[in-house]
Amino acid sequence: MSWRDHLPVHPAADLFPMLTDEELAALGEDIKRNGLASPIAVIVEDNKALLIDGRNRLDAMERVGLQVKIVRKSQTKYRWEVEAFDPHGEQVDLNLEFNHGTRSMAAAVNVILYDPVEYIASANIHRRHLTQETKRDLIAKLLQESPERSDRATAEIAKVDHKTVAAVRREQERVGSIPHVERVVDTKGRRQPTNKSKSIKPIPTTKPKSRPEVVTTPPTARVHPGPSSSGPVRAEQPFGSGSAERRFFSEAVRRLIVFRGGTGRRVFARRTA
Repeated sequence: MSWRDHLPVHPAADLFPMLTDEELAALGEDIKRNGLASPIAVIVEDNKALLIDGRNRLDAMERVGLQVKIVRKSQTKYRWEVEAFDPHGEQVDLNLEFNHGTRSMAAAVNVILYDPVEYIASANIHRRHLTQETKRDLIAKLLQESPERSDRATAEIAKVDHKTVAAVRREQERVGSIPHVERVVDTKGRRQPTNKSKSIKPIPTTKPKSRPEVVTTPPTARVHPGPSSSGPVRAEQPFGSGSAERRFFSEAVRRLIVFRGGTGRRVFARRTA
């Protein structure tokens, strides 16, 4: 009778491939000599254990002729052990620890109380040397198991960059292996939309400073009183008008400098009437 006849396997255990026959035989001989280096892990549902980690180790022990049993050792659901017997019915020592002061040849079983997918991924990533292709296969299985899990949450489980998870997700959606989801569950358990709309701030528009308008007005005539206080008020015409222009040139002609011969003496022309 195989251990699979009385211990169901949780679907999360299929995230990682099984070992070859040669690898199972080598692992079984090592367990016979040194016991279980890594504990078997189960999750208990309705008082029944489901295996989530340890398929290769249990198969390896059967591969070398050992009969394996996982038994419950107390009324609580947290105390389970693995027992192994050789073909002669002699119990094989799987545990090098002491339980309650007495030597126990059975190995303790880890009872997992949280997400089994997270546990098995973390345990196997640290225990195995995974290639890039194997990691991408693991990411694809994690997405197929839970498409609603966000890229960052999946990246934390697989110990990869979230951009790698996003690339695998696009490929899986393209081939139809997983559906496209509108909302995902992030690392804190919150449901978030897959495409967060980023608010674009409007570019502030600055109006050019208005320069004061310069108003040019033509020159106007200045008004001043006449020669007597009681006389009429007359306006002075701007430069270029008739009377002022005649006065200017008349004064220039009156003060014209005339040079005689080479004496260098200068005289003023008489004022012409």
